[in-house]
Amino acid sequence: MNENSVETKSFIVPQNENELIERLKWFKQQEDVSTVHNYYALGKMIFAFYQKEYGKDKQQKLANETGFSKSTLYKCRQFAIKYPAEKVDELFKGRFPLSWRVVASNLSLEADDFLKHYHEAKTPDELWNALQNSKKSGSAAQTEKPAKEKKIPRTEMEEKIRQYEKLIILKDEEIDDLKAQNEKLQNQIRDLMAINAVTENFEMVEMAETA
Repeated sequence: MNENSVETKSFIVPQNENELIERLKWFKQQEDVSTVHNYYALGKMIFAFYQKEYGKDKQQKLANETGFSKSTLYKCRQFAIKYPAEKVDELFKGRFPLSWRVVASNLSLEADDFLKHYHEAKTPDELWNALQNSKKSGSAAQTEKPAKEKKIPRTEMEEKIRQYEKLIILKDEEIDDLKAQNEKLQNQIRDLMAINAVTENFEMVEMAETA
């Protein structure tokens, strides 16, 4: 008999149903961890081999030849691109293990955002809800349109133009007043200079007569 067959492998029979359930959970967790690691390695290989040449034709060929779905191959590659190795290790340091389904369904989120929610969550359900809310808020922020500039009604705009024109006219009038005042001041200065010249001449005549 083949020594690797199931019949020859030794295992401990669970003592009760609860122990059986706990062991099955453990196997499921190990399967989840292994799947995430394997799909990350798969994505790395695809990305490293094809680089920028990877398109729908390559994806379809791999799917036909390997049995993986195109969706799985695409998500594996995206996973490898978005997550550096050290962040993949962080996926196994939370309060509970992660399944590939949770990781693959949330690749639209940045790795840091995903990990933040994962480490804060206390249960898988809490994590799932937090991730969905994060994606909704992110999608809303991207689609939110900037507020349109309020259009001024035509009548209101015309009134504002008239007000501006009045201000311009007032400014022009002020300038004319300043010019008139300046001209008047210049005339007064000239008059004072003329009077001062006459006074100096008179004083010079008196001094000459006295001498």
